[in-house]
Amino acid sequence: MFSYNKLSWRNIWRNKRRTAITVFALSFSLVLMIITTGLMAGYASQMERDITKLTISDIQIHHPDYLGEQSIYQTIKDYPELIRSLEEKGYKASPRFYGYGLISNTRTEKSAGIKIEGVDIAKERNVTELHFSKNLFKGNYLTGETFIFIPKDVEKNENYIEEPDFFSEEEITEGSVEPITVGEVLLGKKLAKTLKAKLGDEMVILTMAADGSMGNEVFKVTGILKNLSEDIDRTMVIMDRSSYNRLFSLSTDEAHELAVKRIGNEPLAEAKNNVVSVIGEKGEVKTWRELLPTLSNLLSNMNVLTYVMVFLMYIASGMVIMNSILMMVLERIKEFGIMKALGMGGGQVFILVFFETFYLNLQIGRASCRERV
Repeated sequence: MFSYNKLSWRNIWRNKRRTAITVFALSFSLVLMIITTGLMAGYASQMERDITKLTISDIQIHHPDYLGEQSIYQTIKDYPELIRSLEEKGYKASPRFYGYGLISNTRTEKSAGIKIEGVDIAKERNVTELHFSKNLFKGNYLTGETFIFIPKDVEKNENYIEEPDFFSEEEITEGSVEPITVGEVLLGKKLAKTLKAKLGDEMVILTMAADGSMGNEVFKVTGILKNLSEDIDRTMVIMDRSSYNRLFSLSTDEAHELAVKRIGNEPLAEAKNNVVSVIGEKGEVKTWRELLPTLSNLLSNMNVLTYVMVFLMYIASGMVIMNSILMMVLERIKEFGIMKALGMGGGQVFILVFFETFYLNLQIGRASCRERV
């Protein structure tokens, strides 16, 4: 065995230039393959994290007909009890409330149609990263605070808004204005541009409430979101749960959606089955892949493409090694003939070439590690 090691190690360095070129070329190709596959895998993983952790979350629960019709009346009943059941299993869940309406900026008199999302501020932080400052273009995330307008003839408090733009001086002077609760809202970036909205602007939102009345509330712009998606940028207005309930008069135990975060790296299919076992017939459970099949297929195709690229690069690297070994063998035909004449068998010659190939690959691996470091 020692003679094989010694002979094979000596033989691969008999032509140092060819061996060095082979080692460098293969090391470079292997490092390039590792970097390329790492970047592609990281990009796919980051895309999935952005999809799930920004707004969608891993799993969503809806009324069976909600996704098709998106009616304000198609809600999940008694959602606090469902959330408690999910939390007992180790899952994080947050309710969401949706609706549509019109918004108007009282300063610029610009208006637009909007989609409204109500969130539970405390629970939403457990399932998504929308509240992160990196997702805000300006301002701050929702705090849940409210501000009360009180006419001048009524005692003021620390949250008093002095003479907001949406009341005339005559109304304030006469004391004919009733106290109004002013909540907070986040606006999509393009929506804010359409409304020419700035931080602190007062917005009037008009909508049809769940009880059949007209919802009409005043809100203060506390933050403007970055360019997150076309839907969010152009139409989305986000408010806290209490502000949503004032505007839409929705029952406090109803929600349009429950966003659920799976436990650690739990397989998505397994997490869905566990959530279904808790929810039963009270709602329809869908994973983010079922909700966004196009993006899901894109990520799956990217993974397949990564495997194909790795396979092709391995084949190319193998052919380079094979070509180098073939050249080593062909130029030593006479040498092998003499070795066989001296009593070395064909199998022994094969083992010698095998060891030479092993040591050549060992040098390639060492060089690749040095290049990566």
